[in-house]
Amino acid sequence: MATVSTPSAMISLAQIRELEEYAAHAWPARHTAMRDGWMLRTSDGHTKRANSASPLSPSADFSTLLPAIETHYVEQGLPPLFRLTDLATFDTADRLRQAGYAPFEPSWVLLRDLSPTTAPSGIIVEPAPTATWLATLAHAAGLTERARRGHADILSRIETPCAFATRYADGRPVGVGLAVLQQGHLGLFELAVAAPNRHQGHAQALMHALCNWGYARNAQHAYLQVLADNLAAMRLYDRLGFAKAYRYDYWRRG
Repeated sequence: MATVSTPSAMISLAQIRELEEYAAHAWPARHTAMRDGWMLRTSDGHTKRANSASPLSPSADFSTLLPAIETHYVEQGLPPLFRLTDLATFDTADRLRQAGYAPFEPSWVLLRDLSPTTAPSGIIVEPAPTATWLATLAHAAGLTERARRGHADILSRIETPCAFATRYADGRPVGVGLAVLQQGHLGLFELAVAAPNRHQGHAQALMHALCNWGYARNAQHAYLQVLADNLAAMRLYDRLGFAKAYRYDYWRRG
């Protein structure tokens, strides 16, 4: 496949579309509607990725489509939120800017081929989220009770095999991570370590455990999403062999 000739994408448009679809199924919204090649996801406002509009195969003039997408979100009681990748038509960002939108939280999707690594100790991997896993995530990520319920709701809708990993240190849970397996691709989500336990190798151990779990189940590739300015995470993922695949930005009014 030909490489996309844009400043951000390191893979083809077809590969971007494939990863976008995998990621959407791995983090399922409560409601998803398709409109002229755009995927409109809503989940009562819980997490931006499950409550934003993303292009997959845009087929209409965005200037005429924008009001319809805005109306869709307003009717759901949500502010319109867009997530733009290189799949968007060339004029989409300009149209959003003209309508009063601005980009925020630039992020990268990272990708790597999987291979077995030494299995770390002190990690329990389970097929569903336990009360301990959810409580550790809420503590490590600073989730409110409402956000915790929203996360649990999204996690309950995942239909493909999952690995919920919990890292223990001195008998206490200190971090968690999630892997979702689909058609040879392993999506990695919710990697979080409690603040007092960071920079001690726990995140790397969780990543090794999740990637080993996927490799044992015939996954060939792993992908994840990370904020571009999260330099500590970017350095960790670089050490683990992940490379930049493509970038995306959220767009909102204001």
